[in-house]
Amino acid sequence: LGHAGRLIHRVREDSAVAARESERLYRLVAETSPAVGAMLRSTPRMARIVKEGVRIAASYRIHSSTAAFLKPTVAAQKLESLHAVNAERLRDVCMELGGGILKAGQFLSCRVDMLPEAYVTHLACLQDQAPTIPIEAIRARIEQELGRPIEEVYAAFDETPLATASLAQVHGALLHDGTEVVIKVQLPGVDRLVQTDMMALRLLADVVGDAIPGTDLKTIAAELGVSVLVELDYEQEAQNTEAFGRLWADDPDIVVPRVIGAWSTDRILTL
Repeated sequence: LGHAGRLIHRVREDSAVAARESERLYRLVAETSPAVGAMLRSTPRMARIVKEGVRIAASYRIHSSTAAFLKPTVAAQKLESLHAVNAERLRDVCMELGGGILKAGQFLSCRVDMLPEAYVTHLACLQDQAPTIPIEAIRARIEQELGRPIEEVYAAFDETPLATASLAQVHGALLHDGTEVVIKVQLPGVDRLVQTDMMALRLLADVVGDAIPGTDLKTIAAELGVSVLVELDYEQEAQNTEAFGRLWADDPDIVVPRVIGAWSTDRILTL
């Protein structure tokens, strides 16, 4: 009874801590930036990401309380099971929301140095399971960026994507001079989604970053914020591609695609 009483007391304490952290997160946002506070209140997407993050953090706090009353081997087993459950939850949210949070899941699936193994394993499927974007949205994006009907730019355009990723979709096409090309199209609105998602991750890292054992959430949020913004800049990618091509121009074993600058923008890349 003594052990049970202490266990119940610890669980109640940790539940209260989780509730206070949720309130502190909301106050932190609202007080430090009214614009961000309004976004958290009005954007279901950001609220969903924060909610899931706090839920995961709370589950670890409760585990840390109960683990004190378990044998070390049993506590370790329960922690591994908790990692698996939370990794599945994170994977499902990434698949559902897409955008920057899907990119975050893909990024995390490669970082065995920052996450428990269960997360890396469960998030690995995100590398090749990005949802396909309707062709109407892709065509509209191309025509908006290039300022003319797609038929004026390409003699043929394959509406079946060659690949779909978290931030872009790739289609094959044929220029009017007969050149075969591929078009990397940034998903419509993904830049706004990324901004929202990265803001949510930074807030979570500040408030509950220390709650998940074996995870450096602040470093993850910082690295991801930089890398995703770079990945959204196709003009920079075009310059990097051309520079790489010049460096390896004399190596017959390395083939670098040629950038078609006339039909490329900061959101469309034709190669």
